Amino acid sequence: LPLGSWLQSRPILFLTRDGTLLVHGGIPMHLAKRFLSRGQEDVEAVNFEWMQQAKGEHLNSFMGETELGQAIYTMLTYRGNHQGDNPQSSCKLLQKTLSSMKGIKRLGVGHTPDDSVRIECNGIFAALDSSLGRWIRATGNQYCRGDTTYASSNGRFVCHKIDSYCQGQIVRIAHNDGTIHIIDAESELQQDRESPLVDEL
Repeated sequence: LPLGSWLQSRPILFLTRDGTLLVHGGIPMHLAKRFLSRGQEDVEAVNFEWMQQAKGEHLNSFMGETELGQAIYTMLTYRGNHQGDNPQSSCKLLQKTLSSMKGIKRLGVGHTPDDSVRIECNGIFAALDSSLGRWIRATGNQYCRGDTTYASSNGRFVCHKIDSYCQGQIVRIAHNDGTIHIIDAESELQQDRESPLVDEL
């Protein structure tokens, strides 16, 4: 399937067993109260409606002209759950937002890359985008070849060579208690290199 079709088949929200809500961008308070107050039940309802609309011919009008479509767009692009300039105030607001959604204890988001995973607000907020993609880590949103380093004629713009392995971090959330384990991609790669492959019977 083309990448776009595959993305359209993915859910907007995912709620883990421990109560971590995963979403690409974030959840502002008014959307938490309006669309997610019932927790898992509402997560399933939002995902169901998305799946119905994503396969249809009217996806653009759904996203731009309906209340739920606009809410989903916000969930994909919102960055307001991050701490910003006033961490204490941001964390208090996040706690209130989580409390307005049944059974949801922590929020995990992507969309805002950095060099590492960030766990903030005493563990109730996880910024998971650690620039694992080799191209974005090296050159951001620039479209560079990747096989060599080269610069513009005045030297102000430089495209760096892309590493042959992923950097950044990945996260595993324990099923039993929700503990977050952060794993460096490079150390995981090294472990894979050192561990012999074992065929399953």
